Parts: sequence; C-alpha cells; structure tokens
Amino acid sequence: MKHIRMVLLLATLLLTLTMFGCQEVPGPTINFVETTKETQMFSFLYGGQESQSILVDWTFSQTSQQLDGYSLETSVWLDPKTGLQVTVETKRWANGVAEWVARLENTGGNDSWLIKDFHIADFLLPFSNAQEDVYVTYSKGTDIRPDDFLLVDRKLSSYGKLTLSPNGGRSSSGDCMPYFNVHTETAGYVLAVGWTGQWEAKFERSAEGVAVVAGMEKTRFILYPGESVRTPSFTVMPWEGTEEDSYNLWRSHMLGYHTPKDENGEIVKLPVTCGAWGGDSISAHKSTITFIKNQGYDYDAYWVDAGWFGKAERHSTDQYGDAWFKNAGDWYHNTTLYPNGLKEVSDAAHAAGMDFLLWFEPERAWWDSQIVQEHPQWFLNTGTTKNTSFLFNMGDPEARQWMTDFISSKIQEYGVDIYRQDFNIDPLPFWEKQDSLDRQGITEMKYIEGLYLFLEGLLEQNPGLILDNCAGGGRRLDYEILNYALPMFRSDYQCFTTYETTPCQVQTDGLSHWVPLSGTCVQYRPGDTYSFRSNLAYAVQFPASPETAWEKAMLAQFHQAHPYFAGDYYCLTQGDITDNTCWYAYQMARDDLQSGFVLAFRREETAESTQTLTVHVPKGTKEITFTDADTGESWTQKVKTSDNGKVTITLEIGKVKESKLIFYEAK
Repeated sequence: MKHIRMVLLLATLLLTLTMFGCQEVPGPTINFVETTKETQMFSFLYGGQESQSILVDWTFSQTSQQLDGYSLETSVWLDPKTGLQVTVETKRWANGVAEWVARLENTGGNDSWLIKDFHIADFLLPFSNAQEDVYVTYSKGTDIRPDDFLLVDRKLSSYGKLTLSPNGGRSSSGDCMPYFNVHTETAGYVLAVGWTGQWEAKFERSAEGVAVVAGMEKTRFILYPGESVRTPSFTVMPWEGTEEDSYNLWRSHMLGYHTPKDENGEIVKLPVTCGAWGGDSISAHKSTITFIKNQGYDYDAYWVDAGWFGKAERHSTDQYGDAWFKNAGDWYHNTTLYPNGLKEVSDAAHAAGMDFLLWFEPERAWWDSQIVQEHPQWFLNTGTTKNTSFLFNMGDPEARQWMTDFISSKIQEYGVDIYRQDFNIDPLPFWEKQDSLDRQGITEMKYIEGLYLFLEGLLEQNPGLILDNCAGGGRRLDYEILNYALPMFRSDYQCFTTYETTPCQVQTDGLSHWVPLSGTCVQYRPGDTYSFRSNLAYAVQFPASPETAWEKAMLAQFHQAHPYFAGDYYCLTQGDITDNTCWYAYQMARDDLQSGFVLAFRREETAESTQTLTVHVPKGTKEITFTDADTGESWTQKVKTSDNGKVTITLEIGKVKESKLIFYEAK
C-alpha cells in the first residue's frame, strides 16, 4: 500500500514534562499536520480502494475538547454509499505526544465491503539527511530466556527494512515488545503500539525519512449491519537531546497516563510479598503467616499462587507438576486443601497486617472442566477437543459478564486485595481458527476489547482492588493493558531455582526503558544479597527464611528503594549488558524528592574491583550526601554549576558477585 506521507512541523518552542518526579527534560513541540478530511495517520483498503483516495469523498466531521492534561480530537468519516463509519480519537499533549485509536462501525443495512490491511499507523518520520545514521531501538520480549527484555539497537541502512511482531498473540511474547525508539544521535521519536494481541510494526528507510506502518498483523474482514470493532492504538513521542533523556520522557508519560492510580490519584503501590504455592494446605499457609508475624517481617502481602482450585482428587503439592494446569476452569477452592475455603487464609494474612493476593487464570479452561461442560458456547478451540486447553471468549458479551460477576464473587468471598491474572497459552491459533476467510481479525479485535472491559468490570465491582498482570510472566506488557494492571512477575525465568543473576539485571535494564513499574521474584537463597538486589524492582516476591537479620535488612532496603522506581532510570555503565566480565550499575532518581539510589554489581568474572560512575543530580543541587545501605557510611560531595547536573563517585567491591546499594539525598 502506498504510504500516506505526513509532513511534520518542527516548532521551536521547548517544553518540559514533569510528572511523578521524573527529570525535567526538554522535548520539542512537534505537531503532526492537523487531521482533516484529506489527511490521516492511518490507512486501509476498502472494497479494494486505498483509504487515502476515497475518504475525501466521505462525509467528515470533527470536534475537540480539552481534558486533564491533553486535548481530545474526534474525527469521523462516513461513507454515504455503504454506511461504514471510521471514528478516530486523538489525544494530543502540549509537548508533542500524540496517541490515537480508531473504531469502525457499519451503520448501513447491508454487509460492508471488504476492509483489508487496516494500519492504525501509516506515516513518514522526516529523517531527510540520507547520510545520517538512523536506528530503531527496542527490547526483546520474554520467552523464559536469559536475554528476556534485552535492549536491541538496529541500524536502518539506506532503503533498509525492519519488521517486528510478537509470537502467538501475546503482545510482548517472543523477540520484541511493542515499544520502539526511531532516532539519530540527537533526536527521534518513541513509538508504541497499544494492543494486547498480535501486532506488527514495519520500518523502512528512504532518502525522505523512515516510513512507519503498524497495527494488527492481519485484518481482512466485512462488518455486519450494526457491528463495530476497535483497533489498536498508537503513540508517537518526539524528542531532542540525548537518547537517555528520551526514555525518561517516555517513563514520565507512562507514569502519568498509562499506570493505574488509587482512589487518591496516586500511582498504585505494589507490594513486597511472601509467595506460597496454592497446592499447600491451609495449615501450611497459617504456619507461614504465623512465622512472618512472630519474626516481625515487613511484608506487604501474602501471595497464594496456582494450585488452590479444582477437583479434590486432582490436587498436588508439586508446583512443577501439571495438576494445576489441568484444573483450570474449575474456579472453586479444592476442598481437600481448603475445606472451608480460602477466607481462612486471607483472614490470617489480614490479622498479620498483610494484604491477600490470589492467582486466577479466567481466560483458559481445561477441556473437561465444569465451566466448559456447562457453557461450551463460551469457549474457542483449535480443533482439538480433548486433553487440551480451551480459550474463554472474552469477545462474547454474555460470557464476559458472567465471568466478571463470577470472579468478583470469588474476590469478595475469599477476601482478595490483589487479583493476579495469569494467561499461559497463545491465543492466536484460537482466534484464527474461529475466523472465516472474510472475517480475519474479527475474533481477536472483539476478544481484546472484551478483555479491557473485563478488567474495567473487576475494578468497578471491587473498589480499591489491585490487578496483577501476568501472562506466563511478562508476555502482555503493552501500554493498553498497563492502564489496568501492572506486572508483578515480569518473567517466568525466575520460576526456576537455578536461574542466574545476570539475566535478572538484563531484565531490569531492558524493561526500565519502556515499562517503569514491574515486579519480580527472588528464589529461596537465604543470605544471597547479590541475588536479591539483582531482582530489586517496584514489586518483589520474596520467600520467608530463617535468616531473620538478613531478611529484615533486605525488606527494609526494598521499602526504602521502592518509591524511586516511579522516577528516572539511568544505566551508569557501558558495554554489553550481558557480559559477565564487566560491572553493571544503574540509578533511580526522584528529583521531586531530591533523592534516589545507585545500585552497582561486580559480576562473577569481573576483574576490576573499583568503578567510577557518573551520577545524575537534581537541577540546582549544591551538595549531595551518599549513604551505603550496608555499612551506614555516609559522605558528602559539593556540586558545581559547571558539573552540569552530574557528579562522579568511585565504588569499590572487593569480591565478585557482590553489590553496593547507595542511597543519596540532594540539597
């Protein structure tokens, strides 16, 4: 399809973005040409004709309103012949960030013509200097690999092409996440696809710039009379300055507009939790909770994972077995393990001063589960109907409402404060099996919109509920689902007791560029400070151990570090992030709090025992005090105006596989 070439107007006005303590970084105000009847940022084929050529003949209307922090522009094109209506809502922020989404509706009395290759993004980024190097930077997705979320730089050569998409229908599964930075050394655009399904993004370099085409991977469908579907959304954030600054601008945007808030409008606080297998008995849970209370451990929540549900004869205490997997769909407590339900566990947790977190997987059900037998019309399959999982159809309004009400009843019955939603199968084969030749993409679109409505329903029916977003780890981390739920277990790589620590550090770096707030797991390694700190995050699952003094120290460090993850991220070391022969160090900074921390690791093959780091300090800082979290030792450094908001510190770590956590306060 011919690209819709959009000219970008570069304004000279510089603005600042200051949200939730992120560093004040100037970004250019870059406005896309005003959306009109003739100009669009999207494209599609309708009845075999390009949208660019036919929309000029459609009826057009447009309204705009000012909302909290941004303007909302609604543009509507209506085909007078067939009744197809395309509505595009565009949010525009003063610093140039733009986000838009489309809805297609058949307002006519007959089936629409064939809609094909609907791309929510189809435009040109103006890198007109053909001699200038242009890069696409993105992060890998997760596939339970040591390089989960690794940051990748791809140079776009002249007339070079790059196509990215996830695996299997989960938005950050496989080789890429739906976030990209298209840039030179000094300027560029952070782009993102908002879609919790199967997306695709293409980048093509030419003498004029970089053509961007993105949306669902496959769309080829008609709409029935009265039928409507929504598309993925897309976001563009322009920037000038350093690449490092661009990511902190993006973190600010995500924290401000794509992060769940509590009833006071504050970012939802994720907990440090003590995790337990759902297949444990109620007496085992109570014993652990009593131990936590008696030891005075500062846990925020008690976490009961999979294995608590299903037929009594199928229960198993083995979390690595398949009993829990084959009980999916029987969403009632296992009476062998919990004769009186899970309220006893939540009551014990609450009495010990902890919230209660419970695992569910409502989108998947085993073939012979109760819900499949009672409501087979609510499920999708791939053609295999025995000894396999079925997909609950979130696109079916009746099914979705039933599941919303049912899960809400369980949340209330069991006293759940934090709802954990897992999703352990690839949905794409189910969606594709359901679609006919002229309805390709329909099932996915209705499913994903239904998923968002389901999550909204849970929050509406359970005020104050916190949602944990899990999908075999962090396989669904697009910004649309992050509106509702944050990932408390970002990779299943940490499920296995043999995991290495360097990959955990790689995850921190890769995710921190795009997703400010995530959580992880520390396996049972009492006294292993290096492992704990390698998994330091906005949320941590941490098993209770008899190493009381050490564990209390780690919990205290987590609570002290916790607020700074909602700030700026700086990688303070150079080189290959996967290289075990070098140091890795990073900084989390809250300039609004005039404080933050630096965390440094001397890896297992690192020869150098010292490392000099350049630390960012808040604007106007006169002096800064650093404090070693382990020793309590403090020192103060003067900051000169000529230092340009940075100071250097030299850290010494005497042994390999050890770390230093340094908190700082600026004056």
